Amino acid sequence: LPAMTECRIISSPMRILRGLLAASILLAGSTHGQVFDCGTSDERIRHVEELALWGEARRAERPAGGARTFAAPNVEMRGRVVLLPADDINAPFRNPIRLEGRTLTFSRKDSETFVRRNVALEYEDRTGLQPASSTVTALYTLKNFEFPFYEKTVSQIRISPYNAIFPGEAPPTGDEQYTAAELAALRVPVIAPLWATPDAVPVQPAIYIRDTADRLVVTWAVDSASASYDVQATLFRNGDIRFSYKSLGLVRASALVITSASEPWRQRRAEIASVLDAANDVAGTPPATLRPLLDIDSVTAHRIDDSNLLEFRIKVRGTRQQFAAGESAGYYVYIGDPALRQYLAISMSDKGEGTYVSPVWGSKEPALAAWMEEDTVVFRTLQDYLAGVQGTVSIRAYTLGSGASNWSDSVSLSTVIGSGRKSVQTDFRTLTEDETSGPILEAFTLPPLNVGAVWSQIRSAYGYRDDEIDGVAIYQNFLTDLVLYAGAYSTGGNAGARGVKTATTLGPEFPRTPALMHMNKIGYGWNRNDDLAAHVVMHEFGHRWLLSLNIRESGAVTRVLNPASSHPAQYVHTAAPFRVRSERDASVMGGSSFAPNATNTSFTSPPFSNYSYSGLDLYLMGLASPDEVEPWFYIADSSPKLGDAYYPPPESTFSGTRRDVTIQQVIDAMGPRVPAYPGTQRHFRVLFVLVTDPDRPVEESEVEGVTRYASLLESGFAKATGRRAEVATFVAPGGGPRRRSAGR
Repeated sequence: LPAMTECRIISSPMRILRGLLAASILLAGSTHGQVFDCGTSDERIRHVEELALWGEARRAERPAGGARTFAAPNVEMRGRVVLLPADDINAPFRNPIRLEGRTLTFSRKDSETFVRRNVALEYEDRTGLQPASSTVTALYTLKNFEFPFYEKTVSQIRISPYNAIFPGEAPPTGDEQYTAAELAALRVPVIAPLWATPDAVPVQPAIYIRDTADRLVVTWAVDSASASYDVQATLFRNGDIRFSYKSLGLVRASALVITSASEPWRQRRAEIASVLDAANDVAGTPPATLRPLLDIDSVTAHRIDDSNLLEFRIKVRGTRQQFAAGESAGYYVYIGDPALRQYLAISMSDKGEGTYVSPVWGSKEPALAAWMEEDTVVFRTLQDYLAGVQGTVSIRAYTLGSGASNWSDSVSLSTVIGSGRKSVQTDFRTLTEDETSGPILEAFTLPPLNVGAVWSQIRSAYGYRDDEIDGVAIYQNFLTDLVLYAGAYSTGGNAGARGVKTATTLGPEFPRTPALMHMNKIGYGWNRNDDLAAHVVMHEFGHRWLLSLNIRESGAVTRVLNPASSHPAQYVHTAAPFRVRSERDASVMGGSSFAPNATNTSFTSPPFSNYSYSGLDLYLMGLASPDEVEPWFYIADSSPKLGDAYYPPPESTFSGTRRDVTIQQVIDAMGPRVPAYPGTQRHFRVLFVLVTDPDRPVEESEVEGVTRYASLLESGFAKATGRRAEVATFVAPGGGPRRRSAGR
């Protein structure tokens, strides 16, 4: 199973990214009022690859005796913009909330049953109430009654600023967004009309509370450029619950859920398959305390309550209490064809559950859908998130010890997973009235954009080849999950050059592939004006070559120039070799054009002017010879301390030790660039794409907006490279071979 070696390290792109952003700064001035949070990372690229494989498998699925489940979308070209409608492959599990102006009532019938109705808006006016705004979940004691909730009564609740009520302890706060699988696996009670993560609520709402003899009304209301809604939850003395959605102007991602976390449906398991494993067959020599935690006893797959919720249980020969301080282990379940790299994973340690990984959604923290019960690791996922599970399916479980490079133990089985008769998730938009003792939940999710599927669909429609396109800039006219963790990202692709990046699978001996660039929603965030949009698209296209390299310094190979990600550290001098916008231009990728004082002991950054490429950048891009790259420097031991990525605070002074760097140090660590300047590519082709909301017509202004972004790349790239190279953004299908040199 060679593909698995790429997936053994469980890490969270979200957590890594947050660490980078914590080290970054707010850019000054009216143009730059926020951190540029680029999501480009090795982990993100791996997730993109896995999502592309998932999409290919889903598209190939066929129902028994029927046609393919997913039809190809209608692709259209308007001017130099390709329009591609969003579908369940390129934007999977897109589920915007559509309950504005409606009320959902949940009438308690008994301790586990509710009658649910979708009715016209019933909303209690909050006039005269004093709003409260809190960054913490506050304990509240009901003043007039105890609330009957499933099999218990509740006298105290916790009211969350993230649009939820907790009848007991507050659950751990999730990152990015809640999926239906996470809601179905909750282990604490929740009552929420619009439960969100901190990532999804950039501006916290005001909270209004009305406590009367027969009901408690909690209202969450916010109206800003980044969040706008007015929703209400009412708890009645008789146990009824009401959710009211007065307005839903801008909601990033959220969830509707009512659960006691102990409803009987959760325990109704039907075994799909199980297998026993031999004892004492752990590979390697892990510590004695860890060894039983790596030794698999059995693996069982279940279906929960005849639904689409699956459960996988890995029983080991130790208990979670046996983790010694500092010890950790990874537990994995691979499902289906090994080539799909489709797996569930969780990291466990003496401190508890860590990162959870699932198909489609990637890494998530905390691990709401996976946990350890004494000697058993439990995973829950929706069958909808799995591809290629029709017919006989292979299930393989693995353990991995701290710092290990090989699997510690493994077991496999083959089975038919089949399908459940019902979904754990309700479409409350179409609900009229029903009665249920089952799950009450709906995840209003922003989709992960499947950039691999976008390119595959366009390539199929127009006959483009991987080797004739250098970049695919993909915008949307709707929100994706990108807004929860970054402003944009790029896969980089393979530019066909060696000596540029540390990755060993890039270079002229491997097939050329384009950089797939997820550029976010048009007009949103960093796309809201020309300066920002130009900066971002040049930055993401720059990732085709930049910046993942080592240098040789004092006899050792080090990644000191870009220690945390594919971006120069804030302390690196990345001055442009010629003027683009100012005399102090610097690389669009990061760093700054520092001005040293006379003794080279302090360094001052200019106003933000990162709209160019540095001399090092141009060399790596194949647009400059080594002899043309002037020596540069970085600031060691800076004070105040500068971060490991992006841009330093503008117009600020830092003390530190100047460390000079030459291009020869790069060549000594990376080898010479192949091909070398001047026999390099100078004409690049970037395709501009708008993935569109299929529920409404595309507006001409949206097409014009993407066309404007294309023009910004053409003009900005030419200036930033000293007109040594150019980008063409109209690429006719079947346009013939690219020009490889500057000559016309």
